[in-house]
Amino acid sequence: MSENYPYYLDYLKKYQGEKEFRKEVRANDNFFKKIEPLKNSRYENELKKKFEKTMSEMMDAKLSSSEIKELLIL
Repeated sequence: MSENYPYYLDYLKKYQGEKEFRKEVRANDNFFKKIEPLKNSRYENELKKKFEKTMSEMMDAKLSSSEIKELLIL
């Protein structure tokens, strides 16, 4: 979340109305509810290993930008 997010909420409340403000707060709350289980999920270790492997492969080989993109997608 941006450090300027409270200013954005203040802007919504003052200039766009209470309805827009509540809609944004609700959307923000829903987003955090969705990602909460992912913070400490069982996939975290898998993602870390895959990231480390990919970075290691990129550092060990001289790859073109298209090859790097392909590795990052996998």
